[in-house]
Amino acid sequence: MSVLYVVATPIGNLSDISQRASDTLSMVDLIAAEDTRRTSILLKHLGIEKKEIISFHKFNETEKTPHLLARLRGGETVAVVSDAGTPLISDPGFSIVREAWLQQIKISPIPGPSSVIAALSICPLNIDRWNFFGFLPSKVAEAESLLDMYLQRPDAIVFFDSPHRILSTLEILEKLSCRQLMVVRELTKVFESMYVGNVSDVRSQIECNLKGEFIVILESNENVMPNIEEEKLLRVLLDYHELSTASKIVAKVLGLNKRDVYSRGVKLKR
Repeated sequence: MSVLYVVATPIGNLSDISQRASDTLSMVDLIAAEDTRRTSILLKHLGIEKKEIISFHKFNETEKTPHLLARLRGGETVAVVSDAGTPLISDPGFSIVREAWLQQIKISPIPGPSSVIAALSICPLNIDRWNFFGFLPSKVAEAESLLDMYLQRPDAIVFFDSPHRILSTLEILEKLSCRQLMVVRELTKVFESMYVGNVSDVRSQIECNLKGEFIVILESNENVMPNIEEEKLLRVLLDYHELSTASKIVAKVLGLNKRDVYSRGVKLKR
């Protein structure tokens, strides 16, 4: 029986692989891997030999999806794995999962490691409710706009950041917010590190150690009241007007800054 398995793999330490994930990777006919080299290392660690692996990443996902669907319709089993962690969580896999649902092909999740959940599980800040949005935009202005929008809400904020951008991100946060934060680096790996405090304290601790991938968690702020009316009005107007016009109307009606409304509209349109 054809099944599409979405398999979570270790985020660093290979020993974190579950027995069920190992059994699944051993049993399937084909593995669609974000990075075939890294998956080959994992398979070797598990003692799985002569397994068919094809490359399946964000640059060829659309191209490779029809091939995978054809294999599934032919009765084969396929496992989708990312570089690390759970596929589709800021990783490839959405196109094949969506098409499999549309074609009524069985999909089975094989849960396991997630860097986001791992980081949240050791966070000493108030994070009962949180928003996650993957990586920040590469352009500083867009990153600042996105952060500013989420900071208007009371929920905790979680996102990924890269070594060459983390200091710039912390500079933005120092300007926008007084929230406490936690930054974690290289989770489950040899140089695993955690930093907690205000923005300036954390920045001083990490500025000489910028290797690896970062997860940033900003604590909740119960004193922030989200402007629900702004978002509702923007959503309605964007069905009938361009963003520039819609943001002008919302700013005029609610007495808000037009540039700020426009920036939040950019996020809504995404």
